[in-house]
Amino acid sequence: MLDNNSGAVNKPNQFEGDKGKSKEFLDELYLYFAGNTKKIQTDKDKVQCTLSYIKGPAQFFVHTIITDAEEPISDSKDTPLKGLPSWANFRKSFIQTFRVEDDTQVALNEISKRTWASRLNKLGQIRELQCLIPPALLIKIATQPPLPVTVEKDKTKDSSNEEGIAEEYIQAISSEKDF
Repeated sequence: MLDNNSGAVNKPNQFEGDKGKSKEFLDELYLYFAGNTKKIQTDKDKVQCTLSYIKGPAQFFVHTIITDAEEPISDSKDTPLKGLPSWANFRKSFIQTFRVEDDTQVALNEISKRTWASRLNKLGQIRELQCLIPPALLIKIATQPPLPVTVEKDKTKDSSNEEGIAEEYIQAISSEKDF
């Protein structure tokens, strides 16, 4: 393979966080690195070069990488800093942060958001209703034994037959009518 170090390869465009341009940015970097093998030789060189082309709204990513690199490896005194990640780890992190999600993933994410919103809305309604119910009634409800759900389930309790289960059920209903 020929070593093209003549600088004939264009520099990559600055990346500002547009997810639609993230693959293009990585492709430009690949070509730039391949064309400048004397200048950019190590993983550290590649990561530093890439960070220098990330600007604007994507600057948070640069800050995250640098902050992590400045962390010591351990809490012991005189331990070295973590340093910049390998090119493979950096690239993986970049792709995870700036990848374009496919339509299926976008739809699943939207469903998940709406499901959580629905659950939170129901929780809010329950809390609102709890505020409207008098405290004495809340205590009465909380201390009630659970109502039978199925005959099989209640056979494991103290009831020895279906008539006993029916009596427990009737008692539970009649005690609710007291309010």
